[in-house]
Amino acid sequence: MSKITVAGVRAQVQEVLKFANDERKRNFVETVELQISLKGYDAQHDKRFSGAVRFPLAPRPQMAVCLLGDQHDLDRAKPHGINTMSVDDLKKLNKNKKLIKKILCLAVAVGNVQMTADELVGNLMLAINYMVSLLKKGWQNVGSLVIKSTMSPARRLY
Repeated sequence: MSKITVAGVRAQVQEVLKFANDERKRNFVETVELQISLKGYDAQHDKRFSGAVRFPLAPRPQMAVCLLGDQHDLDRAKPHGINTMSVDDLKKLNKNKKLIKKILCLAVAVGNVQMTADELVGNLMLAINYMVSLLKKGWQNVGSLVIKSTMSPARRLY
């Protein structure tokens, strides 16, 4: 059960697109992001969640990737110019409590300003429903949902 309506999401998406198209022209295509802040979620005790969702329309054709792996994998990735992090680097990040607190806010690219409002709404609803399904308490763990393009102000959905 979703706590937000498609009509409400569509209205906010149109505001974001209007702002992006009315502003001065950029030398790049602005990305539209969904930002999710969690509440009542303890990263140390609650189970970790991960998942992958395939959008009907790709949000960003050229996306950056960071490879996590052991030294053998890192050595193989270096010649191809792929960003890498070792397991030890990841463990160091996990020990940094301030950084872990910041992770309670997640952001995912759901589209760009060249997409239509209907395409963005489809990607947004899919991302929201999938993300909420991964959370332990569902909507009770969601603090807020916000959409924004790269250079626009944030628009609150929930």
